[in-house]
Amino acid sequence: MNKLKQPAVLLRLGFICILLWWIPFWALAPEISKTIGFDNVALMTTIIMAIQTVIGVIGFLLVGKPVAAVVKQASFKKAPGIIFYAIVHGKLKEQV
Repeated sequence: MNKLKQPAVLLRLGFICILLWWIPFWALAPEISKTIGFDNVALMTTIIMAIQTVIGVIGFLLVGKPVAAVVKQASFKKAPGIIFYAIVHGKLKEQV
């Protein structure tokens, strides 16, 4: 099986993308603008926020299918534990 098609790998990649989406990189826009010599800080902030939004959407798309599969197979109460285990250990509990 292709390694990128495994649910645990998709969960990890999606989780990393969602974390990158939550980090407020836009706060660094004035320093980034000054470093690269770009005068329009508002435009730099908008560009950073747009890139972060795309990264977040990609993360949610990656995570969606594996999470839905886990919720269908397990009870709703057990799903967060199974997902956390998959993110930490890189495999679903059934694959142990």
